[in-house]
Amino acid sequence: MIKPEKLHKGDKIAIVSLSWGGLGDESLIHKYHIAKERLEQDFGLEVVTMPHALAGSEFVYEHPELRAKDLMDALLDPSVKGIFSAIGGDDSVRILPYIDYDVIKNHPKIFMGYSDTTVSHFIMNKAGVVSYYGPSIMAEFGEYGKMFDYCCAVGKTYCVWDFVMIFGAFQIATASRPLPSALRAATFPRGEGISNPEWQKRIAEKAGKTKQHEGTAMDNDILFFFGEHMDALPIYERLEKAILARIPDVKIKVAKTQITFAKRYGFAFVSFNPCRKAKERPAVWMTITFGLGCHKELSRIDIAAQPYPGRWTHHVMVGSVDEIDEELLGWIKEAADFSDTQKR
Repeated sequence: MIKPEKLHKGDKIAIVSLSWGGLGDESLIHKYHIAKERLEQDFGLEVVTMPHALAGSEFVYEHPELRAKDLMDALLDPSVKGIFSAIGGDDSVRILPYIDYDVIKNHPKIFMGYSDTTVSHFIMNKAGVVSYYGPSIMAEFGEYGKMFDYCCAVGKTYCVWDFVMIFGAFQIATASRPLPSALRAATFPRGEGISNPEWQKRIAEKAGKTKQHEGTAMDNDILFFFGEHMDALPIYERLEKAILARIPDVKIKVAKTQITFAKRYGFAFVSFNPCRKAKERPAVWMTITFGLGCHKELSRIDIAAQPYPGRWTHHVMVGSVDEIDEELLGWIKEAADFSDTQKR
């Protein structure tokens, strides 16, 4: 097996999205900026992003060949010394037809990631190159507040090389722990599957309803999205109805981790992104994200981040239908108007 050269401070690492493309979604792109700043300031690395890594979950899903191209191009770029996976997912297998194993073998570099990135580790293994099962951009380097102490301590004490090896060992050692509920095969309320009475009731209630607006998401897609968060569905239904009543030509797209309200571009997003500490969250909640041209400095805004000049992404956690009020809907209408002015 070929062992790549270790990383040093000042080396350039490239970010790739080989499975799920959520790092580029508007509701999550702030995690990229957190991770980039941390890698540069705390670990002394230069960070670049491959052309399609931040293209968003929908685009990345539709183009496995471009995911593979990003990986091949990063390997062929002599200035890049390491490649870090954005996040796992469930779709890495679709890049297999586009992999050039000779490129990997002839240009061995540090490659790191975990979860569905395991498929990419098997790719590296087949090419005869050692790779490292370790932290991802979104989930560890993009951790809110700070990284876990044991991660940073190892990284700063032993240098990036040993950090990769030791964190990888930690991940493997803890792999026998039960999966979080969000990753279990049964994503239905209380884990009872399609036989769950509450689930059947919801399907029966929504079955046969005419769509309120062209482009409204499939009811079943929304039901599956809420899964174990079924108690939050009435909040979403109030939000959807209010948005469709106030904003014309809206399309709703349901993805794995967010629901997008879009016109030409997405302007509002629903997710279970935990923008508060666990003890500060209401019993039932969901997060609404929207982008504006200015910063709303209000206590009701849980997180506001500026991903790039002229745009502020705001996250608001809501815990009841009463919080879908005129103030919040006014911000969402402003976000829709703001998205109409954007050029991409």
